[in-house]
Amino acid sequence: MAFTSIVSVLDCINEKVKIYIIHNSQEINFLIPEYINNHRNLEEINIKIFSNPNNVFPNVENSHVSEATYFRLFLENYIENDVDYLIYLDADVICLKNPLAYFKSTIKAMKSKNLPIAAMNHEEVPVKDKRLLDLGITKGKYFNAGVMIIDYELWRKSNVLNKSVKIIQNKSQSLVLWDQDVLNVIFDGNFENINPYFNYRMNMLNFSQKEVELIEQNVFLLHYYGKSKPWSVKGVSFGIAEYYQSEFRKFQYEKYHIVHNWKKGSLLYIFQIVLSGKIFSLKYPVRFLQESFKTFIK
Repeated sequence: MAFTSIVSVLDCINEKVKIYIIHNSQEINFLIPEYINNHRNLEEINIKIFSNPNNVFPNVENSHVSEATYFRLFLENYIENDVDYLIYLDADVICLKNPLAYFKSTIKAMKSKNLPIAAMNHEEVPVKDKRLLDLGITKGKYFNAGVMIIDYELWRKSNVLNKSVKIIQNKSQSLVLWDQDVLNVIFDGNFENINPYFNYRMNMLNFSQKEVELIEQNVFLLHYYGKSKPWSVKGVSFGIAEYYQSEFRKFQYEKYHIVHNWKKGSLLYIFQIVLSGKIFSLKYPVRFLQESFKTFIK
């Protein structure tokens, strides 16, 4: 997933960047596609192996996220102190247009206000989510952490790592939205708001053609949020998954990236896609069937 996101970014931007990947597998170095390693816009790629064996990450079991969602809380252990700013992207974010000019202008705004991060404000969350006061979020603002601009010096001065560990220990049962809740407790409204087009949250189960037109015209960073992802069999059946799959094809021979969380459920969705005729709306219907069934025996 992350490689697809990285490819989409590198192909959209117009200058060289450094990329950091924090992962818990030693094999990640051998898995990086040549398309990324040889890309004209890659200055260097840094792989950091996550190792914090004493930490228990709450509420990830039986959810659509893994413990890796908590890794960004530990940036201080893996990123050098001479880094000025970081742009954090979730692995399910796809870049559609070059966001760098906007990010640079946002960084200027952050500097003028001495703000540690910039992220998209969830205006509806404080109204609907009554947990926030219990968590200690008092300013009536809550951000989505899928796309963040981080002033790394102020991040370190905010003591994010140590505060995160204490929050996880003391409020583990209340962290419904995982490390995003943790970060909102720490910063409590102290962030620069970014335009939603730079973290456009797409619900694959509920979108319209009008929304697709909006994405084509205005969206820079598309964020597939929720349980249905563009690499699931169910997700692929929605045309909106093609933004992800088209990036995947740039560095892989397969036409579709397919991951099964529940193989029996995936099999049922394949039959539904065929019987409903949705199969003919896919860009490569035959390859979809071939590659879907191939993944069952891996």
